[in-house]
Amino acid sequence: MSLISRVFSDLWRGRETGQASAQALSAEGAREMQAGRRGAAMQAFEKALARDPDCVSAHMGLGLLCEREGNLERALGHLRRAIGDGVTERGACLLAARLMWRTGRLQEAEPLLQRLIAEYPDDARPVMTLVEVLLAQQRSDDAVALLERRLASHPDDAQAHERVARLYRDAGFMDKALASFERVAELRPEQAHAGTVVLFQRLFVAHDRARHFERHVEWGRRFAAPDPGWNGNHPDPQRALRIGYVSADLNLSSALNFIEPLLANRSAGQFEAVCYLSSTKNDRATARMRELADGWHDVAGLDDDAFCRRVRADAIDILVDLNGHTSGNRLTAFARRPAPVQATYLGYGATTGVPAIDWRLTDARVDPPGSEVFYVERLLRLPTCMWCFVPGTDAPEVSPSPAAESGHVTFASFNQAPKLSDRALAAWARILARVPGSRLMVVGIPQGAGQRRIVAALEAGGVARERVTLLERVSFARFMALHAQADIALDSFPYCGGATTCHALWMGVPVLTLTGAETMARSGASLLGAAGMTDWVAGEEEDYVDKACAFAGRAGELAGLREGLRERVRGSALCDAPRFMRDVESGYRDMWRDWCARSGSPAGAAP
Repeated sequence: MSLISRVFSDLWRGRETGQASAQALSAEGAREMQAGRRGAAMQAFEKALARDPDCVSAHMGLGLLCEREGNLERALGHLRRAIGDGVTERGACLLAARLMWRTGRLQEAEPLLQRLIAEYPDDARPVMTLVEVLLAQQRSDDAVALLERRLASHPDDAQAHERVARLYRDAGFMDKALASFERVAELRPEQAHAGTVVLFQRLFVAHDRARHFERHVEWGRRFAAPDPGWNGNHPDPQRALRIGYVSADLNLSSALNFIEPLLANRSAGQFEAVCYLSSTKNDRATARMRELADGWHDVAGLDDDAFCRRVRADAIDILVDLNGHTSGNRLTAFARRPAPVQATYLGYGATTGVPAIDWRLTDARVDPPGSEVFYVERLLRLPTCMWCFVPGTDAPEVSPSPAAESGHVTFASFNQAPKLSDRALAAWARILARVPGSRLMVVGIPQGAGQRRIVAALEAGGVARERVTLLERVSFARFMALHAQADIALDSFPYCGGATTCHALWMGVPVLTLTGAETMARSGASLLGAAGMTDWVAGEEEDYVDKACAFAGRAGELAGLREGLRERVRGSALCDAPRFMRDVESGYRDMWRDWCARSGSPAGAAP
C-alpha cells in the first residue's frame, strides 16, 4: 500500500471522535497531494496535526511532501513520528530508512531496513537500500553477501543481479561480474541497455575476438536495425560543416582530457561543434565544455525520436558517438541516422555493431592493417595518434625521484580493479621477485575481497604482504599526488590504461605497457608511441617483465627521465592539439566528400 493510500485508509479506521476530525483533514491533504496541489495538502496536514499531534497519516503525508521539496530533515522528523508507535506501514518505514541513509544516519537506518527485510522478504526495495547503507560504511563484503542471499531466494531478481555484478566488477572479479550481467540480459531481453553492458564487460575478460564481433553484430541487428535516415543536408563538399558530439562524459570524467581538444581547437569558419550531453551529471567541467561549444543540448531525458528531431533541427552534417557501448550511450538513436554521416570515436575498444555508423576514428597502432574484419564501421586512421591529451591546469609539480630518497624502486598501478587481470598480477609478482627491495602500490581497489584478491595473487608469486600498499579510490587531487610515491607505473593488460597512462606521464612517472592483439590491448602502445616512448612498449609478457626489471636497475636514468618527462610529453604529438585537430578535421572532410560523392548530387561529384 502506498503512502497516499495509507493516508486515505486511515480515514476509515473508526478511531475515537477526537481523532476523526484530524483524520478527515488528513484525508483532505491526501486528496490535494494526489491532485498535485502541494500547498493545499501541506495546510491540511498541518491542520490535522493541530487537532491531533499524533495523527500518523498526517505525519506520513507531511514526510512525503517535505521529502519531495528537499527538506529532508523535516521529512525524517515527521516519518519518525509516523513509525514511532510501532506502525509498520512499509512505504513509510522504507522512506524513513532512505532519508536516514541520505542524511548520514547509517546506524539508525540499518536495523529498520533489516526489520523490513524480515517482514517483507519478497520486497527488493529494503534490500537495495541496505546495500547502499552498507557501502556508505565501506562494507562491500557485507553488501555482496546480502545480495547473494537475495539471489539465493530470488534468482530472477534482475536488479539484484545488476547491483552485485557491479560490485564484483569494482572488486576485480570479472568472471562473476560477467555471469551476473549476462543473467540480467537474459531476464531483460527487450532492453538494449542490458545487452550493451554485457558487450562492454566482455572486453575485460579473455574472449574470442571474432565471436565478440559477431555478438556486436547480433546486438545491432536486434536493437539498431538501419533506418533510411536523414538526407536533407546540402551535399556541397567544400562548405562549412556542423559536427555533433554525443557523449555522457562532458563532465569530470576520464574521457574529458581527450574530448576537450575537439572543441577547443576546431577551425573557426570551417567547422562548428554542437554537443549533446547524454548524462544528467553537470559540473564545472560541463560548464567549461559548454563555453567551448557552438551549440549545446542536454538530451539525457529525450527518447530516441526526440533526440533525432533535435539533431535534424540542428542540421548536423557529421554526428560523432563518443561512448560506444559504455554508460549513457545513444547508439539506438544513431541507428535512425539523424545525420547523413555518422562516426564513432574514443570511448570504446571495439565495433559498435550499428550499421548506421559509417566510420571509426582510430590510428595504425590501435587498429593495424587487417583490423577491418572486426568492425562494421570503416576505419579512418589518423596519421599520428587517435589520442590527444589536454593536461589539467591543477596538476601538482613533478616530484623528485622517490627511489633516490627511499633507496628502493616503487612500482605502481593506477588502473581500476576490473583491468587488473590474473595474468597481470602474476607478472607483477615476477617483477617484484626479481627486483630486490622493490615495492608495489595499487590505487583504486575497494577494501575487502577486492584487496584480498590482489594480496593472494601476489603472495602466490612469493611477494610478502608488507611490500604491497593497497589504496581505495581517492579524490582526483589525492590520485595525482600519489604519483610522487611511484617510480614506474605498470600498465594493466590485456585491457590497458588510457587517461591513467597520460596522467602518470604528466606527473613524471614512466609507464610500461604490454601490447596485445585487440584494440583495448593497444591503447598503451598508441599513447606511448605518440609521447615518443616506444622503448617502454613490450611485445611479449616476458619482455614486459624483463623491461620492468631492467628499468628498475637504472636509478640514475629513472631520475633524469622523471625530471624532464613532463616537458617531453608537452612537446610530443600526444599533446599537440592543433596538429591533432587538423588531422581530425581532414578526416571529417574526407568522410563528408565520400557522402557527397555517394549522394548522387552534381555538387557531390567534386573532389
